[in-house]
Amino acid sequence: NCHNAAAAKRSGLTQALGRTDNFMQTFIPWLPVQHVPEFLAGVFVLQHSAGAMTIVCDGEFADGSLLVLRFENFEAVTTHKEFSHQWPGESDPTALPKSPGGYWTFPFLQVQDSAWAATSMQANTFGHVPSHYCILSASDIVDVLALEPPRIDWTTAAETDRIMDAASKLGTA
Repeated sequence: NCHNAAAAKRSGLTQALGRTDNFMQTFIPWLPVQHVPEFLAGVFVLQHSAGAMTIVCDGEFADGSLLVLRFENFEAVTTHKEFSHQWPGESDPTALPKSPGGYWTFPFLQVQDSAWAATSMQANTFGHVPSHYCILSASDIVDVLALEPPRIDWTTAAETDRIMDAASKLGTA
């Protein structure tokens, strides 16, 4: 019946995430820069070589620049539309850390005791548990497993638009 199928699917998800009954991950604010905006308007992921990735964060940063996070040694990345992200370990998304003002979820999170990181290839093969970063925007959520914190840079909206325009034209010529 449908109820048993849904329970089996949840069970499979729980097993895929490596959760046990006594495993609880928590989400804490992460400050990649000193002044973090209340929310991000967008987040763009560009993987430019094996193990290297750039994430551009569009938000109200001090001088109108866009934040660039360069992960030089990442293991995995996932992207989700805003409401399709699973929040295992939290019984209620309202328990996620809030931005100043209390309306939006904090846009940069680290996942402590991450089930995903604990079951990663680096953890299982080499005993090095990567950090689990979560970046939330108004439309997308990006999760990253990385052994090192990202390098921080800045760019302009015009430069990002030029790159995104070029990417959208790939294969159309």
